[in-house]
Amino acid sequence: MHQIKNIKICGIVAEYNPFHKGHLYQLKMSKKLTGSEGVVIVMSGDFVQRGAPAICSKYQRAKMALLSGADVVIELPALYALSSAEDFAGGSVGILNATGVVDTLSFGSECGDTDHLMDIAKKVCESGDTLSEKIRSGIRTGLSYASSLSSVFVNNPQDSGLLKSPNNILGIEYCKAIIRSGSSMVPFTIKRNGQDHNSSDIDPSKKYASASAIRGSILEGKNEHSSFIPGYVETLLNETPKAQTSTFNDIMYYSLLKNTATGYTDYLGVNFELSSKIIKDIDKYKDIDSFINLLKSKNMTYTGISRCLFHIMLGIKKEDVQTSPRYIRILGFKKDSSDILHMMKEQSSLPIITKLADSKQDPMLSKDIFCSRLYDRLTGNDFDEYRSYPVII
Repeated sequence: MHQIKNIKICGIVAEYNPFHKGHLYQLKMSKKLTGSEGVVIVMSGDFVQRGAPAICSKYQRAKMALLSGADVVIELPALYALSSAEDFAGGSVGILNATGVVDTLSFGSECGDTDHLMDIAKKVCESGDTLSEKIRSGIRTGLSYASSLSSVFVNNPQDSGLLKSPNNILGIEYCKAIIRSGSSMVPFTIKRNGQDHNSSDIDPSKKYASASAIRGSILEGKNEHSSFIPGYVETLLNETPKAQTSTFNDIMYYSLLKNTATGYTDYLGVNFELSSKIIKDIDKYKDIDSFINLLKSKNMTYTGISRCLFHIMLGIKKEDVQTSPRYIRILGFKKDSSDILHMMKEQSSLPIITKLADSKQDPMLSKDIFCSRLYDRLTGNDFDEYRSYPVII
């Protein structure tokens, strides 16, 4: 192995649900603008942060990333991937930091201003419990986390305005996680171009489409998305089973039904109010989407409830997320970048898993295996978690 100790490596946190040309732009610009020679991705597994299954398998999405220029793809455990922005960012930063090789964390944002995002993160971290209680108070009145955080900075229009955009919020959470963990990683943001993050319809006048709009086009059998994703991504999508929320309608009903006697407050994100409503309305369950709309209230958003329901289905409890990442599981890497993987094995503060059969039993890992087995079974994938090796290109 040749000497690579001084190589500069950039980290990116992603879902790639699916990978599109906006992601390709971010990946290329991250390397260019940070002067990095390698890119390590931490990517959500088979379930994603909005409370839903990924459109296709984690292995296919890892392959998309590697074909697009990533060097190594690491799986973000399900309990972080399906969590709030704060825990999602905390788990991701913890893993990247534990690799021992990542110098810079690059992420997209609507503002494109790293200093401003870091400044707000510092204010939040330095405020201690006072600001946290104000945020929680706002949420109790029916505000979303983003709106509650924005209201805390209402006397500062620059900060408050920035906090109305989802990727700015997530960027602040990355910065907070870096500060609180004492990480030496340097945050770096790239301004997003194209459609808004939550746009549901493709706008052909835009250079980049949102992942939400692309998923909609794919799942509805349209062809509006083709010009917004690389050709090799479309090929991979065409040859792999697709998943959507409705894929899990029946297993979700079973999971909810078997817990009606005890309630659901042990599960991550589920409070007494939501637990009571689920028990009260379980006989009205038809499918996941309509049930979420039935449960919605001023205190709970659609996404928040969806996340809670998937926590129940997958057995993710409040006690689970109180733990830090305990391993680094490799989903894929480039042959030409195997030296980066060797470097990680030398410098990582956590065990690196490339083959499950050789790994030690761990509750967090067992949960990931359960999530993937369920996903593969219901979507018709023929992956075997114990026999599958990392994707190598």
